[in-house]
Amino acid sequence: CMTLVKECWKASQLPTLPCEGDTCWTRVDVGNEHYISANVYLRGALSDSDYAEALSDIQHRLSSLQSNKSYAMLAGDINVDTGRANDAAKASTTAATIKAGGLYRTDLTPALASLPTHVPWQAGIGHSHIDALAVDVRLKPKVVACGIDLDITTPLIPLSDHRPLWVSYTLRATKVPPPPCSIVFKVGKATAHQWDQARHKLEKFSNDWLPQAKHRAATSAASQRQGLADTLTEEVTSAMHKVHAQTIGTQKVRVGSCKVW
Repeated sequence: CMTLVKECWKASQLPTLPCEGDTCWTRVDVGNEHYISANVYLRGALSDSDYAEALSDIQHRLSSLQSNKSYAMLAGDINVDTGRANDAAKASTTAATIKAGGLYRTDLTPALASLPTHVPWQAGIGHSHIDALAVDVRLKPKVVACGIDLDITTPLIPLSDHRPLWVSYTLRATKVPPPPCSIVFKVGKATAHQWDQARHKLEKFSNDWLPQAKHRAATSAASQRQGLADTLTEEVTSAMHKVHAQTIGTQKVRVGSCKVW
């Protein structure tokens, strides 16, 4: 995602939810395709159960963001080395969770699994493979190469003793075109009668929708809650837009490089 952002593709940072800890979310739009990356830092002090819960929350959100045109990636410092006996439980959790999310780890391919990702500057501390780079399994046929940067003389990231993990894959994409003209609501021109109409329609929607939403939330499994929350938010937003479009109306406005009203 860093490379795509550098090449001037449209990118945005998504909010981090409280249960996700130190996770940075990035979305990159590449023409008709989208790449969503969760860059994580899971602290080594986490218990096996806390680790499993944190990773599960991140994976469920990634899964909820996947679609036919949206691909997921998970990367970062997970503080788990599959070769360490005391990491066995966390390693098993990681493998199962990543597989369930439709991802696969490029850093555990045969050529890379034995290489270190953490090369401490302090003397007496051994090397370890505690970082991960997992990409959407649907991208596997497009992967050209992957690796771990172990060049100490000219490293990709000079101020860290963690070695960067990278993957290259082919893209079939076009540059994002200029944004279309924005459509906004005629807030400044709306009459009191139009606002009353909007309020009445929204109250009717709320009375019909809210009991169903509460039932869906009460009967959903924990693993489905993030996806359900996103769906409910989308339903409310869609209803508000529809009601305001019907009552106070909309108009097009010129934005940025758009040449049309």
